[in-house]
Amino acid sequence: MPTCPTLRIALPVPLPQTVDYLPPPGSPDLGAGDTGRRVRVPFGNRELVGMVESIGTADDPATLREALQWLDGPPLLGGELHASLRWLARYTHAPLGEVIATALPAPLRRGDPLPDTHGWGWELTAAGHEGRSRLRDGTRPRRLAELLGAGTLAEEVLAARMDGWREAGRA
Repeated sequence: MPTCPTLRIALPVPLPQTVDYLPPPGSPDLGAGDTGRRVRVPFGNRELVGMVESIGTADDPATLREALQWLDGPPLLGGELHASLRWLARYTHAPLGEVIATALPAPLRRGDPLPDTHGWGWELTAAGHEGRSRLRDGTRPRRLAELLGAGTLAEEVLAARMDGWREAGRA
């Protein structure tokens, strides 16, 4: 009998084990890189957001329900954070799904998309504005101070306007 890949999902319910689901429709090949991704699944008469704990196999896929959709591209949890949450669940004898849900902000627990992250902006402080005139003309620190004197600039803009701007900022 052929085996079928399954998702072992930690759900935010008081269950001591993970729950197996078939991958959502159109899922690419599953692998260890999918551990830590959020997925929406049917559970009883409702839908829950769970975290993929591992990838397994099922001998009889007909007994499993299909996950509804992936909520994340790359894994939301991984590495040391995921390992720490597993340890915490074992240490406190708490269900892993509830421990993971507690670690996530409410919008992510509901299945909302990750908020857009904004890049860093750089600007001169009051001391930087005062000291700008004391920098030697033609030096990279002076050029950086002149760029930032006009207002806040994003890292991408600084990188486009001046090579080595970080080093100039440290000088």
